[in-house]
Amino acid sequence: MSDFYEQPETIISSLEPLRFHGTEVILFHILDPDEIRPNLREPAILIDLETGDEMEVTPEYAKVEYTQKIDSHIENLRTKAQAAGLDYFLLNTSRPLDDALREYLMIRQGRM
Repeated sequence: MSDFYEQPETIISSLEPLRFHGTEVILFHILDPDEIRPNLREPAILIDLETGDEMEVTPEYAKVEYTQKIDSHIENLRTKAQAAGLDYFLLNTSRPLDDALREYLMIRQGRM
């Protein structure tokens, strides 16, 4: 369970060896709705809570470029995880955890 703010290749190469030792690996990608689709009305300074780095972001950037980048990151991570034999599931924090996990289990049951 992570926000997986890292290059998908790095994430997969770190986790993939676990699969070869008989461990089932599931990537639960946890993101807040504002991380997926930020709704900025004016420029804002965003601060990375892990590094302290700051970045000024405009509403236009958030709406167009960021949206393309986060969508690409999510799809790239999903694709690389599946190609490596790892399960991937996006957990949107706007949903109750039990609902999201129930959905994951239903999807998984349908594959078996």
